[in-house]
Amino acid sequence: AVLGVHSLDLLQSLGVQPTGYAASSAHGGEVFDQPVQQIPYLGHLVTTQPVNLGRGGEPSLEKLAALKPDLIIGEASRSDNYDLLTQIAPTLQWQNRMAKGQWQESLQTIAAAIGQDEKAAAVIQQYETRIAEARADLADVVAAYPKLLLLGANRLDEGAFVISADSYLGELLNKVGFQLVSQPNVTGTAPISIETLPELNDADTIIILGYDF
Repeated sequence: AVLGVHSLDLLQSLGVQPTGYAASSAHGGEVFDQPVQQIPYLGHLVTTQPVNLGRGGEPSLEKLAALKPDLIIGEASRSDNYDLLTQIAPTLQWQNRMAKGQWQESLQTIAAAIGQDEKAAAVIQQYETRIAEARADLADVVAAYPKLLLLGANRLDEGAFVISADSYLGELLNKVGFQLVSQPNVTGTAPISIETLPELNDADTIIILGYDF
């Protein structure tokens, strides 16, 4: 049983399908019977019709218990019900999915729990290979525009947040060759207003990652 899209991503990279799924946004049906339309980004990879467990941060414990899962995976930062979940099935949760190196650690932990250690190693190696290919492809761009400011935002009029080199996205872009511009003494992410962006004017390029623009 998977509580959140990021855990679903990790599970599917191991070639394992969920029997139950709690999405980030509400879904009214009892099951995800049309996952391509109902699960953004990853639905085309879902070959089962997982039971709808509600929202990732507040899953239905009754539906979870009825499902009798072998394993529950999710994000501790989205809920504080670990003790209740462990009464239903063995549970794996992570506090900060955005931390540098966290997705690799989480993937290996899930793989160990389901006996897929070699698959996890292969997935991580594939990632490193693709990073190396991207580094070669973007070498000219990196040479011309080495300093990158990476921002995240829901609505730009509500401000944005700076994503630092200590995040998994920062790690990826550093490996490609870019130098991430950030505020002093910031790890992970930090909020910033649009008005204060000139303080980070060393950047050659700005990338904004957004949800619900």
